[in-house]
Amino acid sequence: MGGKFFLGSCRCSYICLVPKPLFFIFLMNLPFESLSPQSKIWIYQSEQSFSASEQEVMAHRLEKFLNTWASHGSEMLTGYTFKHQKFIIVGIDESMAGASGCSVDKLMQFMQAMGNQLQLNLIDRSIAYVEDEQIKICQFSQIKHLVAQGVIHQDTPIFNTFITRKSELSNNWIVKASETWTSRYFKPEAELA
Repeated sequence: MGGKFFLGSCRCSYICLVPKPLFFIFLMNLPFESLSPQSKIWIYQSEQSFSASEQEVMAHRLEKFLNTWASHGSEMLTGYTFKHQKFIIVGIDESMAGASGCSVDKLMQFMQAMGNQLQLNLIDRSIAYVEDEQIKICQFSQIKHLVAQGVIHQDTPIFNTFITRKSELSNNWIVKASETWTSRYFKPEAELA
């Protein structure tokens, strides 16, 4: 390999010779696309669209946080991505270490603090849907009213932020309203009573 070597200790408690450059470039935060399809994900959304500068600041903070994020002291393979200037998706490849309750709490606290600093609400569990080719956000309590007004109908695309696996992003993230829990609002009035 031709590099300088140093004596180091790996996780399996054997003494190893590791090429120095490899030791320093190994990061726990990977490009999101590199994470396994079975990776656990969390989706955070904002009512406001992210500006380019906000997204740059968030990317820097996310990389710093994810490179130090651990579960019971074990490093985790993580990644993140931005989608549609409204969503942040954080993923963890659980093949190395899974997220503990404490580590998930730390992620939630980090996202809340970052959102507060940028005046964005990233932990609001509202509904994102598409209307006139734009992503709109509404509170759960507004769904019945928006259905009654015809704003949200059975074919309205809804962002399912409750999915938990990266593999679900391709076919279960954006679904018709009739395929989600909101379908109950499309039944005839007699059935709703």
